[in-house]
This record gives sequence, structure tokens and C-alpha cells, in this order.
Amino acid sequence: MRRTHFKLTAALVAAPTLLLGAGALTAAPAHAATARNGVCETGEFCLYYNSNEAGSLSDFSTSISDYGATQPSCYDFKGPGNGKGLCVKNNAASVWNRTGKTVTVYYNSGYAGASQKFASGAKGNLNSTLKNNNASHRIGAAPASVHGIDVSDNNGTMNWASQYSSGVRFAYVKATEGSTWTDPTYSRNYKGARNAGMIRGAYHFANPAGASGKVQADWFINHGGAWKADGYTLPGALDVEGTCYSKTPAAMVSWIKAFVAEYKAREGRTPVIYTNRSWWQDCTGNSTAFHSSALWFAHPGTLGTLPGGWGKQTIWQYAVTNNLDQDRFNGSAAALKSFANNS
Repeated sequence: MRRTHFKLTAALVAAPTLLLGAGALTAAPAHAATARNGVCETGEFCLYYNSNEAGSLSDFSTSISDYGATQPSCYDFKGPGNGKGLCVKNNAASVWNRTGKTVTVYYNSGYAGASQKFASGAKGNLNSTLKNNNASHRIGAAPASVHGIDVSDNNGTMNWASQYSSGVRFAYVKATEGSTWTDPTYSRNYKGARNAGMIRGAYHFANPAGASGKVQADWFINHGGAWKADGYTLPGALDVEGTCYSKTPAAMVSWIKAFVAEYKAREGRTPVIYTNRSWWQDCTGNSTAFHSSALWFAHPGTLGTLPGGWGKQTIWQYAVTNNLDQDRFNGSAAALKSFANNS
């Protein structure tokens, strides 16, 4: 999600963590183990630096969507032997699966790209594609989800047919910012996503230091943010991130409430709210006043704890790949269509 000349805020780039909040897409470990101690215990999945389960190992009791690539924030090899202290990402050669469930190792972060499965109890070498090219792993079966992206003028000209071929099935397209700016690529992207076969919607980048929430909601609706129950138009989304715009938490909550109320009054749908945990805590006081809005949660890597008491995320922005924001809808393709249609 990007404002003009704005990239994902530094607050989003959190160090990998084993804490997982409500709605997390990770599987529970089969048995209790001492996590991250360099010993491959019952209930853990272990990656080894060398082939044939040799060298230093890194032990995990949860799925990891991105190992991280640099110290000190990456997951590293903990056990004694060759490779100790190096980041696990793109450095593993073999595995031992002691979790009691099938584990899938992936070439890309976010459980994407080429993959290799290891049955419960299996030991083995990563194949020629995955050896030293491992970025994530999932313990157990993947929950239902749908791959999406979000774009703005920062992404230039999009090849929507290529995105669809790669598995992208929905998109959010930036339409407006503040009360005077419109994205010059909005129309092309909005039509391109739909013509490629995707469900798509529009988002508004908030500027709470400017016009009121009501005025910005009207600007958004009048310039691409309208919704209709046609099965392929997502409800409009309000993107709140960056700074607190010199507002108190109470004033920020009031601003967001005004935007949400106006959008719902005109469109008959509550807008989606896009945010990250740090911003929501700092700028709204971790408000719990917006549970009627679907949460689009920005948190690269692991899902983490959701803000504001939301019980689940509807969409998770989990990574940025080649300057393109990657998203997951929390449910099946049929559920995504129902969400679009408000049915």
C-alpha cells in the first residue's frame, strides 16, 4: 500500500516472531518442545546447513512465512557445526521433520513458488531447486486463502494477464489520496484487473491532516471508490498509516468514524480498513470501535497480533515482492466472491 512517493512504513518491517495472534494461518506444533535451541526435538521441523542432516541446524515448532535475510533479525542456524549463526534463508540443504504433520518447504517467502513436501518423520535432502533456495515452510495443510495484490501509480504499467496467470485472483487499486488527488493509473489498473478475470476494489490513502473524513470519503466515492453488488467489486478500503498527523487518538478515531459513516451511508457497505499494528496503537490508542469494518492487516513475515481487538484479518498484506505488495484473503475463492457481493 503506497501513498504518492510512500513505501511500506518502517514500523511494518518487524523482526520474525513466534507470537501468533487470532486468525493466524500457522499450524500448532504436534508436541511441546524447547523452541530455537539448536536441538531437533519431537514436535519440531529442522533445517540443516549441510546435506544428509549434517552441520548446524535450526529448529522450528511453527510455520514461518519468511526466514529473513539479514542478521540480527533473521532466523539463523543454532546448533553446533558448519553454518552456525548464518541465516537459514537460502542456506539449507536438508531437513528432519519431527512434527507429526507433513511440512512443505517453499522457494519464495509467503509460502509461494516451487515447493517440496516432507512427510511426518521424514529425513531428506532438499531437491536441486530448493537446496540453498529455501525462503519459507508450512507445517500441515494450507488453510484456504486467495492470493491478491495492491497497486498504485508507483507500480507503473501492470501486466494484469501475467499476474492472473501467476495465481493472483484479486486486487486493490489506489484511486485517491486526501481530498484533491487522484491516481493517474487508477482507471487503467481497475479495468485491467477486471478484464484479466480478477475481483477488484479501490482504496483511498487517508490524509487526516487535511479535509474531514466525510469530505475525503465523498472524494473517494466520486473518483472510483463506489461499490456495487455485482460479485466482482470489493468494498472500498481506507488506508491509514504513516504518521498520526498531529492528531490525538480521540481525534483520529473521530476522523475515521466520519469517513466510515459517510461511506456506509452512500454505498451501503462498511469500508475495509487497512492499517498496521504500530500505527493503530499509536494513533488511535488501539481503538476497538471499528469491528464492523473488515481488517486489512499489513505485517510482513508472520501474521502477529492483530490490532484493536479484531478477531481476524480479512486480508493480510504479508510481503513486498519486486516492489509489489502481496496479499492473502482469509478464506476460499467462493468466500472472496461472497465478500465482494456482501452475501
